[in-house]
Amino acid sequence: MVWAVVAALVSRTSVAAPEPMDVTLRVQGAPVEGAGCTGGDWTLAWQGQIPGDGDGVHDMLLSYSSFDTTHEEDWQGPPVSLSVTPVTCRDEKGNVVVSSSMGGGERLVRGVIALRKDPLQKSPFFYLDVNDAGTCRMNFAGTGQELAGYPLGIRTQEMVSLSPSLEVTAAELAEGFEKRYAISGSILPLAPFCMGHRIQSGELTLRYKRRDELPKLLLAGCVNLEKGRATTVQASASPAGGELRFESAPAGMLSIQPQGSSARVTGATPGRGELKGTYTYRGRTATASLPASSVELVSVNGGRPLPVMGYYGIDGKPGSKVYSIPVEVHPAGAGDLLVFKAENEAIVSVVTGGGTVSIQPVREGRTLVQAKTLCGEPVGAPVEIEIRTCDEDVHRELTQMKERATRREREIVRRITQITGSEEFQRAGTEIASHATTLAIKTGELIAATLTGAQATAVRNGTAAALTLKEVESATAVWDASGIINDANAGNIASGAVSLAVMAINKWYVSALKSAIEAGLAAEDLGRDLGTLAGAVEQLELLDRQHDQAIRELLDITRRVNICEQLPPPPPLPPKKETPRPRPPAPPAEQQAPEPVEIAVEELSSAPEQQAGEEVAPPEGPEDPQDLPGRAALCIREVDEPASSEGLRAIAQATQDFRTVAQRAREVFDGFAASLRVLEQSASQGEAAQLEALRSIDAPFNAAVEQLFALGEASRAYGKRFEPCTEGLPAGIASLKTRYGP
Repeated sequence: MVWAVVAALVSRTSVAAPEPMDVTLRVQGAPVEGAGCTGGDWTLAWQGQIPGDGDGVHDMLLSYSSFDTTHEEDWQGPPVSLSVTPVTCRDEKGNVVVSSSMGGGERLVRGVIALRKDPLQKSPFFYLDVNDAGTCRMNFAGTGQELAGYPLGIRTQEMVSLSPSLEVTAAELAEGFEKRYAISGSILPLAPFCMGHRIQSGELTLRYKRRDELPKLLLAGCVNLEKGRATTVQASASPAGGELRFESAPAGMLSIQPQGSSARVTGATPGRGELKGTYTYRGRTATASLPASSVELVSVNGGRPLPVMGYYGIDGKPGSKVYSIPVEVHPAGAGDLLVFKAENEAIVSVVTGGGTVSIQPVREGRTLVQAKTLCGEPVGAPVEIEIRTCDEDVHRELTQMKERATRREREIVRRITQITGSEEFQRAGTEIASHATTLAIKTGELIAATLTGAQATAVRNGTAAALTLKEVESATAVWDASGIINDANAGNIASGAVSLAVMAINKWYVSALKSAIEAGLAAEDLGRDLGTLAGAVEQLELLDRQHDQAIRELLDITRRVNICEQLPPPPPLPPKKETPRPRPPAPPAEQQAPEPVEIAVEELSSAPEQQAGEEVAPPEGPEDPQDLPGRAALCIREVDEPASSEGLRAIAQATQDFRTVAQRAREVFDGFAASLRVLEQSASQGEAAQLEALRSIDAPFNAAVEQLFALGEASRAYGKRFEPCTEGLPAGIASLKTRYGP
């Protein structure tokens, strides 16, 4: 029994180990699929053998690891050939927001081919993993990140499909086969901006037990070199026993020293092209190539130190300014063969583009920028970068802006001083107090010399208890003269009627005319002052707003200059001046009523036909004028508030309206004076002449009385409105001088 078991074991171990599977893999990857992104397309190629595993054909068809590299060692060569185009992503303004490059790496592989049919495990399947596809260096708006040992996998169990499906029969395993499969799908995504994930095209070739195969050649390595630098390129050629050769295209760009299945390659003459490999086996030839270049960095910024850069803009905020630094390389236009990398990517973002390197400051500090080949090897000496808050251009422009703002502020102050210091402004500001007082006095005198229609009617009806003695006398005189003129119109004339009429008229006419003239002249003087001051104050208010804005602009520019010079910020801006809202009209000023005077009014007997006790109809007198100046009190203001142009113009308009009424009354009074002289002369010309003179004076008399009443209404209305101005107007002008004075 023991010998039978031993025999069985000997028989089992005598089964020959399965031959390895020859695998050729070529994949072309799509670029990064991001808005504003370019680059990230890639190529991957591998040719090698995956060892067989199993005790015969039947065992291999039931295995999940029919061919498996992990039975010998975890990772093995030859390394894959991988080339990835650098990625650049820009925003809508063209600023670089993301950049990345991929280089280096061991690029060893681990492969498995499962031939067991098991739909639950998606078997048969094929996968090839790369342990270290390189280091992905990413820059996100100045923040650097490195992903070392970037993994890469082609797995039909996950995101990759083969067409036709992978399937091998027992007969094919026994006799050998060669099968080709199209590859589609995606690689395993690790980072979105290192390389594209979608597979554009690919082909997998599996060969087993075929000795009539064509020669195959794969090259692995990176041959983007600095002039004078060297690297080793590995070649994977099959079947063994053929002849391997290398050459540079263009010739002379690379210096090549073959070393068996590899070659030592050195950058010789600046240029770009490829390293070609040729493998000849039994008269048949296979070729392969790698992108290659020999680059010489002549200068960065013409050999001069880089200018000091700033991360603050003219607006005093961190900006997105990008500095373009010229780069001279050989061959010409080969700037894309270099990648510039900052030692401290936290303070600066660096992107290479053609004949320039773009540098975007992020924060203050110093760092070094090193040029590297696409293979990740340094080229030339590192270049120092200094980042400050502001560069010289920004600081110079802000300094000039500050000088301009200072000149503007001083010019506004000069214009304010020019206005307030002018002879007219000083005269009006000095004389306005006396002119206002004079007008107030003359207005009071005019009030005393005039009366209103309502007052005259009250005297006629005997209801004038609230009037002064002067007002009662004036009203009585008007009624006396009116009665005499009415008698004359009726054909009745008493002895001495003309003298009585002239005497009655003169009682109110002379004083009213004198007061109207003096009040009009006083209003003219004050109006001239108000016009001068209102025009000046309008300019001062405009300049005041401009000065407030100029101060704010100057303080803001100073704040930005201080940022550049690393000085403390200036004092906070004062609250912005608000445009004062117009106040509602103040109620009319209360005027103390004079002490009532009880005066007995005699009944006039100038109309004989009127009997005592009959109701006497008042003569047709003037109606109260409708176009009186406004009733709101003038010169109402807050304490210490300077006079405004709006307020001054309101006073000026009211004064002008009052002056117009006085001027109109004066003109009527002047016309009435001629009629009055005719009446005076008729006193010595007989009764008929006197009667005619009295009749002819009727219309001028009524017009004069109407103006007397109009003056009475206007003077009283204006006096109430103007009452606060005798103190308020000079105080407002004084506050105005204090505000705008030197």
